[in-house]
Amino acid sequence: MSYVPPPRPTTDTGQMPPARLYGADFARDPHGLYARLRSRWGPIAPVEVGPGVPAWLVLGYQEALAVARNVELFSSDARHWHATAGGRLPQDSPLLPMVGPRPALTRQDGPAHLRLRQTVLDVLQRIDRQRLRRVTATAADALIDAWLQHGQADLVGRFARPVASLAFTRLLGIRDSDGETLHTLVSKVVDSASEARAADHDLQASLLRLIDARRTNPAEDIPSWLLQTAAGLSEAELVHQLTVLVLTGLESTTGLIGNTLVHLLSRPRLLAAVAAGRSTVSDALELALWADPPVHNVAARWATSDLTFAGRRIQRGDVLVLALAAANADPAAHHGTNSPTPTVNRAHLAWGAGPHACPARDPARLIAESAVERLLLRVPAMRLAVEPTALLWRPSPWARALTALPVHFPPTAPPPRPVPEPEPETAPLKPAENEDPDETGRKPRTTNWAWWSLDL
Repeated sequence: MSYVPPPRPTTDTGQMPPARLYGADFARDPHGLYARLRSRWGPIAPVEVGPGVPAWLVLGYQEALAVARNVELFSSDARHWHATAGGRLPQDSPLLPMVGPRPALTRQDGPAHLRLRQTVLDVLQRIDRQRLRRVTATAADALIDAWLQHGQADLVGRFARPVASLAFTRLLGIRDSDGETLHTLVSKVVDSASEARAADHDLQASLLRLIDARRTNPAEDIPSWLLQTAAGLSEAELVHQLTVLVLTGLESTTGLIGNTLVHLLSRPRLLAAVAAGRSTVSDALELALWADPPVHNVAARWATSDLTFAGRRIQRGDVLVLALAAANADPAAHHGTNSPTPTVNRAHLAWGAGPHACPARDPARLIAESAVERLLLRVPAMRLAVEPTALLWRPSPWARALTALPVHFPPTAPPPRPVPEPEPETAPLKPAENEDPDETGRKPRTTNWAWWSLDL
């Protein structure tokens, strides 16, 4: 039976316009907005995720768990969304790459989701954790050497972002020089910027080219393992599993490194506790995951029927956004994380929960922990160059990531290092000069949002 869009959802806002989950004001103080919404509405509040695009923001810890765990009532399949099914959301909306339908594990439920998720888990299980730690430490050292003698650095642009990119180039089997290109595309998609649709197209085209290269020349990397593991997956499914891994992995890792560093640098007692061995970088990561997870808001879940939830009338097809940072700050979930040397637990929702919990949390956490450990060892006397309130954050509805993290430290000459080992054999991410990436002579190689039937 074809899915029939229900009427536009009732959000009970009266004359008050819904709060905006986008723009500079939101980026400046999302925690303040979450607190105001919780005070006004309770554990679930009406918001806009884009101009004229309504959603419910789930702020309560227990409520977020309930939505994440109950796929029968709250589906991950975006085809339930009346905004897409009813044509209310333009096909070129910058929200679609993050919230629209995909034949990927993040947008499937039931047996289809289990099949795709198990494939991804099997692939990630093949990552050599010790090698990944060494690659990250080597990349961190090279980056630090480049600015150590200057006494100042931007720890986002000169450390967190490139170290995550370099680690992922090894996981993906691409050239180091292609890492930043890939990262730029990912950031545009995750920020739901005006270029998000074009960036998503280019990202998929690049990853499809990478998969094609690994069909004939496999290596020890994620695209090769995906091809070896994913028996029965269509070409579109292969591309979209890899796309989702890159989208979530790169941004989560970069954000976790940056957010952990600002958490430490803005709390001298905690930084001193880590330096003295009374606390660990692992503990600091958990504190940052409680306070400012790299994914603030998860896009998304859709109500499969009319229901009353947390005291609000939810209609079939309404979209619910899980506010992970707000849920972590729910008084019911507070676990004393403001102490300088707390007893750290991992009950936060930074990695999600339920059947769609992040499958790549372990490699992301390993890269972040290795990078931060190396930085603190090499540059122990870092200090913020600006007040924490002066730091600027990217205006993404979904990610929580700094635009820059300027620090000062005593300048030091970098130590001499042996000639680095050559890069392992890599596959092309960009087309050859004489190749038109859009004219391959094959069926459409990247997602057109109209291609996936809206029938459920």
